[in-house]
Amino acid sequence: MNFPSKVTPYGRSVIAVMLMICKEYAGTTRAISPRELVARMARQKVSVRDVMNALDILFALGNIRLEQLEGGIRYVG
Repeated sequence: MNFPSKVTPYGRSVIAVMLMICKEYAGTTRAISPRELVARMARQKVSVRDVMNALDILFALGNIRLEQLEGGIRYVG
């Protein structure tokens, strides 16, 4: 997990990736599949490892929830 520091700029930190993921969910109420989310993040040059780390943090904070019936991840704020 990369946190902003002298070595890691903010734009490459997990905090920036978390914000990118939140922006992907802005304005939508539907669940997004993990595959679709990773594909969207790949267009922004974000690695799968960084996406997974950010999702772990967002899940622990209660900002996202796994929707088993829909097969996706829903942003709950």
